[in-house]
Amino acid sequence: MALAINRVIEMKGGIAIAKGGSVLNELSLPVGGLITDELTAYELSSKMRELSSAVKDRLGCKVHAPFMHLSFLALTTSPKWKITDKGLIDVNSFEILPPVI
Repeated sequence: MALAINRVIEMKGGIAIAKGGSVLNELSLPVGGLITDELTAYELSSKMRELSSAVKDRLGCKVHAPFMHLSFLALTTSPKWKITDKGLIDVNSFEILPPVI
C-alpha cells in the first residue's frame, strides 16, 4: 500500500496499483490530482477498463467499479460515513468519529 501511495505522490495525483513490491499499473491525474489533460476521453476510458481489470484479475477485487467507490468515499456531501483529512466522518450527524471504538 505504501508503494502505491508513494507512486501517486510522485505522479502528483492519480491511481497506482501495487502488489508484491512492484507497481502493476498506474494512471497519472496531474490536474489537481483528479483529472488528466494527457489522454483523450477514449484513451482514458480504455485505461480505466485496464485498471479495473488489473484489480479484478491480479488483486481479486470483486467490487463493481472500485475506483468510482474510492472517488465517492471522501465526498462528504453524500450520506453515511466518509474518510477525510480530518478522519472518519459521520456525515448525517456532522461528527468526527473516533478511530477506535
